[in-house]
Amino acid sequence: MQKAFARIAKQVSYLEKLSAEKKIDGWLLNANGYQVLFGERNLSFIRSNMLYAVVFLVVLLSGLNAYETQSHMKVNLNSTKYGRGQLRRNKIIFVVSSSVAVMALMGFYELSFINNTYGLSDMGAPIQSLSLFEAFPFQISIGAFLTAMYCVKAVFLTLTGFIIMIISSVSKNHKQGVIYASILLIAPSALLNSGLEIIKPIAVVFYADVMEWVTWIIALGGKT
Repeated sequence: MQKAFARIAKQVSYLEKLSAEKKIDGWLLNANGYQVLFGERNLSFIRSNMLYAVVFLVVLLSGLNAYETQSHMKVNLNSTKYGRGQLRRNKIIFVVSSSVAVMALMGFYELSFINNTYGLSDMGAPIQSLSLFEAFPFQISIGAFLTAMYCVKAVFLTLTGFIIMIISSVSKNHKQGVIYASILLIAPSALLNSGLEIIKPIAVVFYADVMEWVTWIIALGGKT
């Protein structure tokens, strides 16, 4: 009980400082769920979810172009009007829609799980109400930040989908496409999740680390 009162007193003190120094009327709220969601606590949970999303895309998309090579239809398709144009556009649409759908499902799972376990309240509060965003330069709500966060994650996952599509183009069959994509995309992320931080620039799950983005934004804001 004393620890709970101490945390509340610390948060009240922070909000008073926020109001006095930055003229932002922060809200007193339960930050536990947001600390997990934004990776300040239990970062492996967020990284693991991103890794599962990448694994799903690898299995789903690795055969997108490889099946044509496997069935010896690639040359024939490239020589036809719809094989050169419409089919390729349809593949791009499929990659984008699949990546966005996977991210939407992942986001729904994360928000539901964290809300049920820790609680996610007062999404209309200024993002600076959370002390880990004290130096964040933009005055937006927590809900707006969450929307932007998942949009950016969807972009990174879509780019991953296109990389898988390219890998599929140089693969002889679906199995080979999965192996190549696993080596290039899944393995680095799995190593990062196991604690090998040096590999994070080439690990897809690294870009699910929200606090890395916030650190970059704050650093850029401090230079302007």
